[in-house]
Amino acid sequence: MSRTDDDPKSILDEKHKKLLLRFSFALRWLSSKAIFHSFCFLKAMMSLTMLKHGARLLSGLQQAQKQSVCWASTLIVADPGPSAPACAAVTAAKQLNADDTIDLVFVGTQAPQEVPSGVNSVFFYKSAETPTAETVAACVADAASGYDRIIGTSTKFGATVLPRLAALVNASPVTDITSVIDSSTVMRPLYAGNALAKIQIGSELPQVLSFRPTSFDKVPTEAVKNMTEKPAIVFEGSKWEGENVSKSERPDLQSAAVVVSGGRGMGSGENFSLLEELADALGGGAVGASRAAVDAGMVPNDMQVGQTGKVVAPKLYVAVGISGAIQHLSGMKDSKTIVAINKDPEAPIFQVADYGLVGDLFTIVPEMTQKVKS
Repeated sequence: MSRTDDDPKSILDEKHKKLLLRFSFALRWLSSKAIFHSFCFLKAMMSLTMLKHGARLLSGLQQAQKQSVCWASTLIVADPGPSAPACAAVTAAKQLNADDTIDLVFVGTQAPQEVPSGVNSVFFYKSAETPTAETVAACVADAASGYDRIIGTSTKFGATVLPRLAALVNASPVTDITSVIDSSTVMRPLYAGNALAKIQIGSELPQVLSFRPTSFDKVPTEAVKNMTEKPAIVFEGSKWEGENVSKSERPDLQSAAVVVSGGRGMGSGENFSLLEELADALGGGAVGASRAAVDAGMVPNDMQVGQTGKVVAPKLYVAVGISGAIQHLSGMKDSKTIVAINKDPEAPIFQVADYGLVGDLFTIVPEMTQKVKS
């Protein structure tokens, strides 16, 4: 018997097909949802894993940075002559990082016999004649490979050598630093000492820095223990011709505990003998002068105290016949005690003086000398 469209079994088959189709669609929908949620779950797990690895990586980098800072190294450029500036540079280096390994480089005709305490190794570049600033810079650049910091001082020598050195090692120098805030922040004077700038030292290595030696305590000296000698790298473009140095039994201006300086009010070079007698009475101090006295030809240039002369910071500074131009004040205002003698009560020197005497210096200075002697 043939099967018709109204056959119950045929109708049932059609219903089964529709149910199966709907069930198939439902399975597909559930499958897509499951895949989507699985994908989201996997994505979240991957993100969490990446965060964990990222945190570990960051921690490792920070630890490596701490270790690199801890093992930082410093090379100090020693001035010729007395080691006082280098002794102050060691103190400055320790304030930047107490864990630094400190070495020293010296360029000259004779090897140093003493170095600041705390210096690990000494590199001596021997020159047949007095080296020029370019020769010194070339030798220091040769020794400076691998060092994080190259430190000098704001002396005439340092001001001549360090700019040339910075050019050779492709660094931007920070000069005349007077105090250290932390390992990357320092202070330096501006506008002849009338303002102070907070400087952030760049992260590029090597760092080239110069410190004002009178602003830092000086470490004691000790005998050289570990020294490597090399021939100097001579710069052929310039040649040392000679120098005229005035001989003096007095201590160096920049290292003296007592400094007595005279200005235009002294009248003549012969009258500086009054200051020498006072300096002797005060224990053998150094004698300096203002730029006005030097420009007037009263005394030689190497006695000049000030921004364009020598920067001093003795325990006692006596300014005689000095009005107190801003350039002079910037070179002596860090002295522990300042005594000013001037006939002009409005002289700027009295603004920085701890003690002031208004009157004729030719009367006051001899009386003061006698009082000190007695």
